[in-house]
Amino acid sequence: MEESIKIRGFHSMRIRISVLIILAALILTVAISFVALSLFTRHTRERHLDIAKGVAVIAQKIIDADSVERYKAEGRTASGYEETLSRLNNLQKNVPDI
Repeated sequence: MEESIKIRGFHSMRIRISVLIILAALILTVAISFVALSLFTRHTRERHLDIAKGVAVIAQKIIDADSVERYKAEGRTASGYEETLSRLNNLQKNVPDI
């Protein structure tokens, strides 16, 4: 009768509970990691989108929309082209995310 009480291996209650706790901890860790990654990704995309919108507004103010056709036709020799190019280059240097 004593031999039937001494159960060894995976059938032991202590082993079963230990394995269950370890599996639960691993599943919880994976779930938390996915949630954290999702939140980080969403926040990063929103932040980059806000930066892009701001840069687009500034670029819109720098570029004279009426002169774009002249810039295309005359190229660098068009009046105001070099100044606009310089401002856009400065904008690119000052905003590190673009």
